[in-house]
Amino acid sequence: MEILSLPDVFLRDLMKRVTLVDRLRLRLVCRAFESLVASTHAGHFEKGSIEQWTIGASTGLRGSAYGGSPVRVQIHDLDVKLANDQLNDFRGFRNRLFSGISVGRFRILVEQESTVDFVRHFLVNCKIDVLDFSVVSDIVLESALQILAALPNCPYTMSIHPLIDAERLQYLPPMEVLHFSRGLVKIVPGLFFKLLTKHKHIYASQKMVNLTSQEWTNVLKIISEDQRKRTVQLIENREKIRSLMIDFGIYPAASANDICGDFIVIHPLNDEGEITLRHGNCWLRIIGFDWTVNSTLQSTFVITNNRNGAFKKSMEDGLRR
Repeated sequence: MEILSLPDVFLRDLMKRVTLVDRLRLRLVCRAFESLVASTHAGHFEKGSIEQWTIGASTGLRGSAYGGSPVRVQIHDLDVKLANDQLNDFRGFRNRLFSGISVGRFRILVEQESTVDFVRHFLVNCKIDVLDFSVVSDIVLESALQILAALPNCPYTMSIHPLIDAERLQYLPPMEVLHFSRGLVKIVPGLFFKLLTKHKHIYASQKMVNLTSQEWTNVLKIISEDQRKRTVQLIENREKIRSLMIDFGIYPAASANDICGDFIVIHPLNDEGEITLRHGNCWLRIIGFDWTVNSTLQSTFVITNNRNGAFKKSMEDGLRR
């Protein structure tokens, strides 16, 4: 029995189980298979990416060979490196490889206008569960903003690396996760609160903003009153945390269930340097803390309104990125 004589619904289901590299091979068999490959959905894949990087020692690629910063497209077993003058050809080739595709998490890091246009066209008829941006410069941030404008209905996450102009972050659309990596320039409290009210989860890998005790209270209030499940992870100097705790009415002798000002002690400070407090409808967990005044050491604040398992999971999700 010839495969092409099978019912159309069966063929379409079958083609969703074929890897992308095998689709490449199938389309070379004959025109009928070429048509079948082009007209069928490729199925669902866990992750994919389009990345562009500056040529240098870290890539091992030569500018003369790639005509500029190369573009790498990866989805499951498909892994292609393209020069700028190959992007238009690959865009047409992509249309002949599948009619649509579903990807769980798709990562994007691009820096050139021609690549932004390529990404926009590549993602047509692509169902993306989460679009994940990695921003390593202001140029890459501008490219990400252009792509985001063309994809308004997809959940986004973004990892922010060192930036020159942090004020540009206020133009981001709402993110599921906004993660600040090490080396970020400091941001002012006004910008931080704009980000806090817009984005669902915020994680920082180093100290990025100086907040007063009243501003910290405002952070807790915002998270406590939000109907969505939210988590914010920030880094602060231990000396500042000690001062904040005293301002909050919390002292070393605090025990479980003690009411200290607007806070309830859920778990007092333990030998691992962790303390958990409740403020309204949110929980504050401080990790890596002791009462010793030492401005050179830092601790982690995790603030969440999702009590059930949120602390451990949110930390793992945020630090994994």
